[in-house]
Amino acid sequence: MGPVNYNNCKLRIGAAFVSGLYMLIHATKFDVYRAITSPRFYFVLAISCVVALILIEYVHYMTKKLDHRYGWRSQLSTRIIWQTIYGIIIPGILDLFLIGIYFHFLGENILDNGYFQIDFPMVIIFLLILNGYYFIHYHLLTEERKVQRRVLELTQENHLGHDSGASKEPKRINVNELSETVDDSTNTTENHHIEKYSDENLLLYDNRDILRINYGGIMAGFHVDRDIIYFYRKDRKMFAVTIHGNTYPFKMNIDELLEKYNHLDLCQINRTVVVNCRMIRGYASGEERGRYIIILKPPFRENISIENENHFKITKEYIESLKLRFEMI
Repeated sequence: MGPVNYNNCKLRIGAAFVSGLYMLIHATKFDVYRAITSPRFYFVLAISCVVALILIEYVHYMTKKLDHRYGWRSQLSTRIIWQTIYGIIIPGILDLFLIGIYFHFLGENILDNGYFQIDFPMVIIFLLILNGYYFIHYHLLTEERKVQRRVLELTQENHLGHDSGASKEPKRINVNELSETVDDSTNTTENHHIEKYSDENLLLYDNRDILRINYGGIMAGFHVDRDIIYFYRKDRKMFAVTIHGNTYPFKMNIDELLEKYNHLDLCQINRTVVVNCRMIRGYASGEERGRYIIILKPPFRENISIENENHFKITKEYIESLKLRFEMI
């Protein structure tokens, strides 16, 4: 998932103007007529608004970056720390640097002319308000009743009809439509059942547990812990197999997969396969001595094709870690 789309460009520009104007008038006796007839007022206002806009844009950018890594809902304490650093402390230092340059050209020092004692506390208050706004806006946008479905409910088989006259340009699928999947053995697009997921399983902006598919015209999101049985690599490509037995390619390698979802119960069982331990019952001895195979839970076993059963062989370098994992249950 990508970061939350706040769609607040006009609000940011308006906030920059209001805060820039307020910084000029809050500690002085403001004479409206004198101000609007003075060219210097417009120059100083422009400087103040530009600085304010720079700070606001920086907070906006860093907030979206933090949304991508530390959700307010899933990692509150960690997010508060990083938001304080990147949303208040660093912008505050940036403000002192920019205003310090401005006053330097005027031959003044921000420690002596009252800016640090009078104006800078207002900057911190504005930053607190700005961060509070993003905190509230994030929760409103990710509220469950406003979450859109990533995939349509399973109602009927989808027939796109990729005939010879169809355009060869990849189809960009809406977040509420998933009508194609790629079969790894033929590397062709096939018609598939549309998978069913609940809003509870796939929050629109909760990136921490979501695997985003954006490959060859396919766009979708899956909750790794609940929707994926296992992952495997073939021909330098990674594939995810869902609880419905469908296979989707995605751009990531095994090391990146394990690192990104290290908070989930994923286990690598051989050089090319990572399984979701929530979907497996255990393991058993294979046909060869010293070999083991994964046993899936019954609801998921029937959705795995015979040709994919070879994916569940456990190699010796991974068997000990898997045994330890089941001993801990």
